[in-house]
Amino acid sequence: MDKVATYVRVSNHSNAENAVRNQTKKVMDFCEAKGYEVCDSAAVIGNRELAYPMIMKLLKEAKEKGITKIVMASTNRIVGTVDELAEIRKAFEESGVAIEAMDGSHQANNTTDMVASFLAHAEIQEDDGQETPVMKMT
Repeated sequence: MDKVATYVRVSNHSNAENAVRNQTKKVMDFCEAKGYEVCDSAAVIGNRELAYPMIMKLLKEAKEKGITKIVMASTNRIVGTVDELAEIRKAFEESGVAIEAMDGSHQANNTTDMVASFLAHAEIQEDDGQETPVMKMT
């Protein structure tokens, strides 16, 4: 039985609490159907400022809990600046943890390609003094 963590994120809006409950139920049902043992989870309502630390915490604690995968509805639940996404990719690589996206937006064994694939499709130019744009994984 695979030990997994679940990751749920929704944007902050008037129905966010319901959206978190619905997404969490779908992810948990998916894990149950696959026979996964859920050992950790994170649910975030908000943007990258809240989401980034939560996914990093999941990854940091994954190894000590024997977690092999983080299950999420879609990789578009991962948000961050270009630098943050690079840090997330590095954390995935170092932890040996894979992503399993329910919508097929990411192959479980290709976590290393997560940011590289994303950046290949984004043309980003940073102007002096401007903040790095917020991106979603796709």
